[in-house]
Amino acid sequence: MITKTNFYIQVTFVCFCGFAALLQCSQKPDLYVRDQLDTILKKENVSADEIINHLETNFELKSFFDGSNGVLCANTIRTHVQKSFKTLEDQYKFFDIDHIDVGGISAKEFMRLFIILHDIGKPFALALGDRNLQHEYSAKIIKSVMKRLGFNNQTITLAITFVENDIMGDIRQEKISAQKGLEKLAEQAGKTVLSIKDFFTLILLFFIADAGSYQSVRNLDAFDYVDGQLIIKSETYKQIKEAIFSSM
Repeated sequence: MITKTNFYIQVTFVCFCGFAALLQCSQKPDLYVRDQLDTILKKENVSADEIINHLETNFELKSFFDGSNGVLCANTIRTHVQKSFKTLEDQYKFFDIDHIDVGGISAKEFMRLFIILHDIGKPFALALGDRNLQHEYSAKIIKSVMKRLGFNNQTITLAITFVENDIMGDIRQEKISAQKGLEKLAEQAGKTVLSIKDFFTLILLFFIADAGSYQSVRNLDAFDYVDGQLIIKSETYKQIKEAIFSSM
């Protein structure tokens, strides 16, 4: 008989094995796998499953995608990133990102890959009983996978900077002032090669794709929905956006 306790022990063991395998394997780039991924990311109408399947085939990630997301409306990471990816694809047209280069790849390709990987360490953290570790484990896995795919430090640094903080969540919930938000955004952008305007544009797109995929967040009246565009309902956000874009 499989008890709830035994089930979580099994989940923890599977995730631990997958996590250990990722960190111990060679970091030598696999250019063939990268070329295949680039072809997928450039497709006009790519699906989340195409990217997920490619990553599952070439890395030890299946147990993570099938792992718990800790939320009823998106019970696995796979379900969550599928929804986030759809929201991302729906929202692109409202963002000026075509000019943004992220370490040699387009911002659109970067965002497609990142949104699939952004919560990849959460099942491991949940299995260990500490949800607060999700960003730390996600960052480690993302760094390992992107290194093996041959992405350069600029691209990896942006991904890690995005995953290690929740500045947009704090802004949306007005936990911080507009001035503090601007200072934090400038500090984070300074870790990357992007201007604060381009950094803010991409992290905003990430937040909307991520948080906007949860019906529970939408039910909190967190967004306006105007002609298909999700817009954060927060005076702090409005002040920060105006300050960033009016200064350019």
